[in-house]
Formats: sequence, C-alpha cells, structure tokens
Amino acid sequence: MNLIDALAIPHSALVDQRITKKLYYENISMNISQKKLFKEELESLQFLYNIAPSTMNIPQFINEEYHYDNIAVIVSTLKSRKYAAALAEVIHKVPYPVVLIMNSEGHTLLSLSPKRINRADNTKRTVESSISTDWIDTQNSSEFETLFFESIDSAELPFENLYRFYQALCERVTALQASRLSGAFSNSIDSDATQRILDEIRLLDNRMLELRNRLKKSEQFNEKIELNIEIKKLEESRENQLKILGNLP
Repeated sequence: MNLIDALAIPHSALVDQRITKKLYYENISMNISQKKLFKEELESLQFLYNIAPSTMNIPQFINEEYHYDNIAVIVSTLKSRKYAAALAEVIHKVPYPVVLIMNSEGHTLLSLSPKRINRADNTKRTVESSISTDWIDTQNSSEFETLFFESIDSAELPFENLYRFYQALCERVTALQASRLSGAFSNSIDSDATQRILDEIRLLDNRMLELRNRLKKSEQFNEKIELNIEIKKLEESRENQLKILGNLP
C-alpha cells in the first residue's frame, strides 16, 4: 500500500496541480545548499489535495496562536532518499500546514511540520517541530507499518477542526516511531510523553555512537576504560527510557 491510498482523501478535495521549482525559488527563502538540492535532487512536486472546510467539511481553527484554514497534501518524488530531511525542511516553508508525502526508489515516507503564527509578523508561520516516518517499503511493509496505514484513513481521523485533524496525523506518526522500540502500535498513546522519550532515546543513541567512534580510535588504556564506563551508563539510561515507554498508557 502507498500513503496516498492509505489517507483515502475524498475526491472533493482533489487539486492535482504541478508545483514548479520556480514558484519555490521566487517565494521561499533558501540558502545556496538548499537551492542546489532542490534543483538536483527533487524530481517533481504535486499539490494533490486541499483539505479545507469547503472540500471535506472540517471546520477551520484560528486563534492567536494557530491559523489552520486549509491543509495541503503535497507529493514529491526524489532522485534518492539521502536528502529527504533537507528537502522536506524547504517544502514545509510554505505558510500553511502541509502533509508531505515523499517517494523514492520504491519507498515512501510521511513528513509533518506543525506551525504556529509568528508573533513578530502574523503573516508568517513558525515551525513548532518536524516529524516523519522512516522510509517505508511500499511492497513489503511491516506489521506496524500496515497498522499505521490503517490508522491514517482520513475518514477515521477527527473532524473536530483542521488543527485537530493535523495533530492526529502527527500522533499516528509518533505511534509508529514508538512501535519500533516498544513492540506495539497504539492510536491512544500519550503522544507528548511518547515524543519526549523518543527524543531522549535519540540523544542517547547519538551520544553512544559518538563515544563508540572515539573508543575505536583511542590508543590509551585509561581513556578506553572511561569511555566504556560512560557507554555502559548511557545504555542503562536507554533501557530505562524503553521501560518507561513500554509502561505508558
């Protein structure tokens, strides 16, 4: 299954318009590196669906912090998977929430970036966070990925308002990330607490990788002992985080 089919967005929201790279170059701030990636690594960009009150009968959500009057579903095709995160950062710079589907080499991922109104300039948006699935093999999805696909059917997501609809998608992505560590997929997790634990585990993993690389290069006996002790402490911390994750309601 692919993400477009899994979302099952009704035909009433279909736009299916090509987005030119020129449109981004002229309207979105990019540094030299981002422009180079956009030019060389992005094959295509399509504005596929517009989720809005008039297209899916989901109320808008506007207050002093958030402005959700539509959600764009954008599909991109990349030449390779290597630069997905960097390209997603650029694509999400538009001033409205985006459900970004990225496809490359028989794999797909879903990228989301919740945004709030910029307090210094209410015509601009500030990205609160970024979250995405790992690359999913469209021909060989895992048990948890299959459950994730089933959970993002648009008809099963909350229609309370567009902000809640988007947040629910973020929660499903967090649940998929957590399932890879906890061994279970659930739609009813405490998403904020789960994300904090996932972030902590990611930091621990990065720190352990750094120390293990130092250990490989070290030639001093005392330094090797100290590095091994620190790595052991980090491993214990990671195990504790996994236990907390497994015990979350």
